[in-house]
Amino acid sequence: MIGLFFGDTEFPKKILLKIKQKKQKYIIIDLSKKKFFKKNPYSQPFSLGQFGKIFKFLSENKCKKVLFAGKINKPKFSSLKVDFKGLYYLPGIIKAAKLGDAAILKTIIKILTKEKINTEIFNENVFLANINSDKQVVICGTKKNLDDFKEKNKIGKYIPLNVSAPFHSRLMEDSSNIFLSSAKNFTFKDSSYDLISNHNLINYKKLNTQDYSKQLAKQIFSTVEWSSTINNFISNGTNDFYEIGPKKTLLNFLPRKDEIKTYPFCSFEDINNYV
Repeated sequence: MIGLFFGDTEFPKKILLKIKQKKQKYIIIDLSKKKFFKKNPYSQPFSLGQFGKIFKFLSENKCKKVLFAGKINKPKFSSLKVDFKGLYYLPGIIKAAKLGDAAILKTIIKILTKEKINTEIFNENVFLANINSDKQVVICGTKKNLDDFKEKNKIGKYIPLNVSAPFHSRLMEDSSNIFLSSAKNFTFKDSSYDLISNHNLINYKKLNTQDYSKQLAKQIFSTVEWSSTINNFISNGTNDFYEIGPKKTLLNFLPRKDEIKTYPFCSFEDINNYV
């Protein structure tokens, strides 16, 4: 089964003719504003940003190949309305989008064939708070909802975490709005360094200072995309990582590779030994 992504440009009929000649099965992911294929039984309409629903549709139809049927305009990811389950896929898509269409298609195929965390198990009551690695995540919700989730999903070891608030979940939206209101009194200066947000991997260095508070507010209730952030650094040539804090928890999530060097600053002694 082949998945064809269609945008708002003219549909390349030659592609469809070639697929039919080879007697291959296909489905169309219609991302056009006018929903050009709404009467086509092999098509499903989606809005750009419904990554979770799109990948579910592709998986249910057992798609292993995908193609762009015409040009699809690249969205402004920082303002894109992403569905709940699509948050898990977004960092990889943003990274691929910087490299071009071929990289995006390769990323989609990788998701369809090698997905390690089944995002279908998450719902509107249990939130994906942190993505630490392909096999470890932090979830958030009320105690009852988490207990129900644990009972229904025997996916591994559950470790309760003592936290002071339901950070990085929709339960923090009110707090995010309070922060945004207070931030009107803040004055930000342009970042001189690459400063990567945990939400959508936005680089503050490329943002206008008036947008800093908005990005910070989103980070309060959005998933911490730790794994994607680290992979983004590594792909851009970063090999040295420093953690400043009481423990070296975050460094333990880094890939175990010879070229990756870690430096924990957990005490004054650590600092003195380094300098």
